[in-house]
Amino acid sequence: HTAWDSAPHGINAMLAEILSLQDVAPLEPDERDPSVGFGRMGTASSHDTVDVVTQRLISTLGCPGCSVAGDPSRTAGRIGIVCGSGGDSVPIAAAAGCKTLVTGEIKLHDALEALAHNMAVIAVGHHLSEWFAMERMAEKLSTALPGLHCWASAVEQDPLCWVPNK
Repeated sequence: HTAWDSAPHGINAMLAEILSLQDVAPLEPDERDPSVGFGRMGTASSHDTVDVVTQRLISTLGCPGCSVAGDPSRTAGRIGIVCGSGGDSVPIAAAAGCKTLVTGEIKLHDALEALAHNMAVIAVGHHLSEWFAMERMAEKLSTALPGLHCWASAVEQDPLCWVPNK
């Protein structure tokens, strides 16, 4: 993980904004400055189920689908966000009171641990959990540094693809 994962307006905060979460805070606050820290967490609307959040992620990020552990019809509640490979964050999210974890990818045993904590997991794919923020970052850099031309790569793509059953 990088500093952008912990920044107040970094990648995890951007995804929390996309999900319209309330009371957003670091998932694991920094001891020296609690306004920064690893990941983000926030509260979803009381009407948002895991499935509603999943569908929002699919439509916003352009996912072909998502892997979900847990009951999609349950209320999403407090959502932890760790873009990229965040499956090892299950204990942190559980300790923070999260009922759902949104991440890029998760291993089987981490998903089972989440279920043992009565936590749902939505895995959108590692690449897509980060790629959405590239254009936003390019815009921020261009605004902060006038005269510097920034853009997101037009050729970057996920090295993994889904092959449907024929």
